[in-house]
Formats: sequence, structure tokens, C-alpha cells
Amino acid sequence: MKTLFFLSLFISFNSFASSNYSKISKRIKKSINSNPSLEGFVLGKNDHGQDILGVKFIGNSKNRVSHLVVAAHHGNETKSAELAARFVEYLDRTGGGEFKDMDLYIIPVLNIGGFNKEDRHERDSNNRSHDPNRDYPDPCISKKNFKLKSTSHLANFVKSKDIIGAITIHGYYGSLTYPWGIYTDNYETLDHKVFHKKAKDAVLENNYIVGTHADILYPAGGAFEDWAYFEHGIWSLLVELEDSPNYGDDIKMIVRSLKSFPRSRSVDHRHTGSCERNKDVGISRP
Repeated sequence: MKTLFFLSLFISFNSFASSNYSKISKRIKKSINSNPSLEGFVLGKNDHGQDILGVKFIGNSKNRVSHLVVAAHHGNETKSAELAARFVEYLDRTGGGEFKDMDLYIIPVLNIGGFNKEDRHERDSNNRSHDPNRDYPDPCISKKNFKLKSTSHLANFVKSKDIIGAITIHGYYGSLTYPWGIYTDNYETLDHKVFHKKAKDAVLENNYIVGTHADILYPAGGAFEDWAYFEHGIWSLLVELEDSPNYGDDIKMIVRSLKSFPRSRSVDHRHTGSCERNKDVGISRP
């Protein structure tokens, strides 16, 4: 398995030369090579035939659950990929014993093309530009979804791996938020108290602001975090890194969040509000 992954990685290096993505990928390869609990995987190919690489941490308990960490939906949020890579290196360095009852999937860069150009958007096979974190179904907006292969692969992945909890990493505001972020008259889910407690407990070191996506910043339609929750009941948290992050404290936040996730998906994750909120209220959240 690792041999095949390294062959894919070698091909990727030839394609990307000294790109931002190849530098992150080389660090991932080094960690995988030094730790038997880490193995590489390919999420799929993006619209331009590039492998979207990931790392799996394999727990050693019989009754494991699966969680996801994904960064760089937006290519200009380069520090999000840096935190994801540092988290992989943390697992390599510490052995990840605190996660023995989990399988963790880490995707440091979802939007490869945008990441290499430090561009928020990603281009499809017809060179049309899209915002990857507006490319998911939304209970309040009717539109065509999954215009990008990257987001489509990620959606299929969370289904096939029975992901229970998901953390997405963005930048740069200094917050840890949870659903809802959609346009609605009531931003609180039926799991609001559970989400709020877990978020508050996770930010002890970095003191990030916590709350719903829409309350802390602004509402947006078609984001992964809301889709994962309303479609599947996945416990979804969104990290907004500070502009000058303390990566050590932020890794502690990621660790606390992963360890606090329930061992099964939310039972009642439906949207119970209306979708009548004005859709032209200021800028939208990252």
C-alpha cells in the first residue's frame, strides 16, 4: 500500500515541481515513511488530473470510529494546510496513542490548483472558477452542486468511510464554529448545546471565539460544514485560524476536538427553521 502511494507521490512531484503543494506533500511522505501507524491514500483526481493526497492514521483498538480533518478548501488560506501538515507531523512524533480508538483521515490540501496559485477559487476542467466551499448541497438554496471533482470526491469519501466527526481548517479570524451557517431565521441546530460545549472545551489554549458559523461571521450557502451535518449527522467543526497562528495551541485544539466527538452521528440533524433570511447581508463567511 505504501509503495503504491509513494509511486503516486513521485509522479505528483514531477508534475508540481517545487510548487506549494509538492512541499507539503514531501513533508507528508516523510511522516508516513517513519511511522507504521500512518499510511497515504489518494482521495481522487481533481479536474486537472492531479492526485488529492491524504494521510490515514490507523488506531489499534478493535472498535474504532473514523474522523476527518481537511484543509485548504480555499487555496489562499495557506496556513490551513500548514496546520494540517503539522498535525500529521504531531501524529508521527507522538505516535498518536491518544487516538487509539480512532482512524483519522487528514487531507492537507483539497484545492490543489488554488493552493499553488494562492487563489481562493478552484478551476474545473473547462477552466471555470468556483468557490469549493460553496459547492455542496444546502437545505435553503436550490442550485447545482459538486461542480468540482475535489468536492465530489470528498462527499463520496465521507459516505464510504462512515465519518463521524469532521474538522475543516480555514483562515484567518480566530474562531471555532459549528452549524448552522446557512441562510435561515434560526442558527441553532437541535444539537446546539452539545456543539457549544465541545467547542468551548477545545479552545482552552488559543481562546478562539466559538459559536455558530452564521452568528460569529456571516451566513453562506453551500458550505461543507453545514452539508456534512444536515445530510449525514456528522459532527462538523470549522477552524478559522488567526492571521498569525500559534500552531502548537491550534494542534491542541484539534486534538481536544477529535477526542470530544461522539462515537456515533447525530440522531436528529434536520433543519427546523425557515429559509427566509435576507441573502444580501454583508460579506459571506470563509
